[in-house]
Amino acid sequence: MRLLLLTCMLVVPALSTEIIASGVVSFDVFIPSADQVTGVNAFNIYNFTGPTYGPILGTPYVATSLIFQDATLTLNVQGGSQQVINLGDIAPGLLQDNDGNPVVQFPATILFTSAIFQATLTPTSFLLSDGTTFLTSPSILLNLTPASGTVLVAGTDLAPIYLQSEGSAVPEPGTLTLIGCGLATIAMIRRKQ
Repeated sequence: MRLLLLTCMLVVPALSTEIIASGVVSFDVFIPSADQVTGVNAFNIYNFTGPTYGPILGTPYVATSLIFQDATLTLNVQGGSQQVINLGDIAPGLLQDNDGNPVVQFPATILFTSAIFQATLTPTSFLLSDGTTFLTSPSILLNLTPASGTVLVAGTDLAPIYLQSEGSAVPEPGTLTLIGCGLATIAMIRRKQ
């Protein structure tokens, strides 16, 4: 497991800094159950920026502490209904309630076809750990879709929150795969701890 993490982290820094990971949205098991009826799943939102949380993603990382302002999570439930959850401002770290639990929890019986995370980034000009300045758009939009099948699978589905340098081309799918590999490994290690 740690070898996979190291491999992913060593590959991602070799990429151009036209795109930089700043967090993760994941769909996870919060309270497991053997019968899938009594369990609870949760959407976790991680802000991996600043000197404390940025290094989790390897170098270069976002050295400035960024805020995901006015964040919302739009959940598309199997069957067609939709629920919008206002998350407020998300500071660096994991979005949790006062008791240290995930903010967005649902019974394991509710199935989701996708989740859309939106926020406004502040500031939009910030420093990376290599000393360079990064300028990006204030809009964050992430669509979490199932890796396979038609519904999100708790403990499997996640997506990186990445920021794109102003004026750069859209990243190649291989770049997103490498970033996703590193973030998935980090999330798996964190869950086991």
